[in-house]
Amino acid sequence: MDSNVYNNSSQSTAKDYFSLDDSDSFVLYQLARVMTIYVQPVICIAGLAGNVISLFVFLSKDLRKTSSNIYLGGFSACGSLFLVALFLVWLEAIGFELVHEPVWCQMIVFVTYVCSFMTVWFVVCITVENYIFTFHLQKATYICTVPKAKAVVLTVTLVGIALYLFVLWASGVVVVKGYSICTHTASHPRITEIFTYIDTVVVLVLPSIILIVLIGAILIKHVWITRSEIRTRLSKKEKSLVKITRVLLAIGINYVVLSGPSYVNKIRFIILTTFTDIRPTVTDRSLNQIFQIIFYMTFCVNFLFYILWSVNFRRGLRKLFSVKKCQHDTKVESGRQLKLRDMT
Repeated sequence: MDSNVYNNSSQSTAKDYFSLDDSDSFVLYQLARVMTIYVQPVICIAGLAGNVISLFVFLSKDLRKTSSNIYLGGFSACGSLFLVALFLVWLEAIGFELVHEPVWCQMIVFVTYVCSFMTVWFVVCITVENYIFTFHLQKATYICTVPKAKAVVLTVTLVGIALYLFVLWASGVVVVKGYSICTHTASHPRITEIFTYIDTVVVLVLPSIILIVLIGAILIKHVWITRSEIRTRLSKKEKSLVKITRVLLAIGINYVVLSGPSYVNKIRFIILTTFTDIRPTVTDRSLNQIFQIIFYMTFCVNFLFYILWSVNFRRGLRKLFSVKKCQHDTKVESGRQLKLRDMT
């Protein structure tokens, strides 16, 4: 099952598996523990705030007219839900073991699986649009439309929910060496094994190959564009589309770089446990947790990209907070008028 949920359990029981003489394992374990206790909640809170704000901005009246913003809105929504689930998992670090309660265990695992699937495929959709903007700019205006983007978002959502429904009855709370662990149950071992392979392909292998190939091609094209005078021959609308590619490219590269160590480590885990009798050590589990926390940063950094490189996002952000300020001022003014009326 997904290590997003189970890592904290492995951290809490790690002391049972190594001696203090194993300095490397102890240092990595302590680093993973410190990052889990102190860094993970910061990522959850900051990332949740950034994603919720981004969601409102991308779904605002002006920005939702662009297909890329529909994907970015879906990406922000997934990130928000994922970080809520991750924060519930983190509560275990301060003694609130909600994740190890029946029903909560299954629901949190289900949400993390679905959101992980949707997140990576939204990044793929964003990168595909970027590829179209880069290599087929003339066709982008009628290929990349809002109705098509909404249909793709709905399709990815339904496929994700259908694909991971199995998790709801294949996972549960299991007691191991006196510790309650939210993990897969022993009632469907063969199906669980097959499901693990399918999940690895659809979430790790396939999207990673697509992203690496497309991002590589886009980077090469951008290097060529910057060395030529092609920009001067573009129309105003085409130049605006070219500007969008910078943000989309940053999102794709950010996802690949931050998720890379975690993905490689997960594949190594699967190979290790499938084809050998070797089982993951405390060092392996600690590294896995560290790589996971690095991956979680994906949900925080994108907000900075939007602010730095997207003029439309900054404009939408100013409008969002100006509306809130106007509403606040209106309420204050209404309150003053009521007070004056009461006094008279």
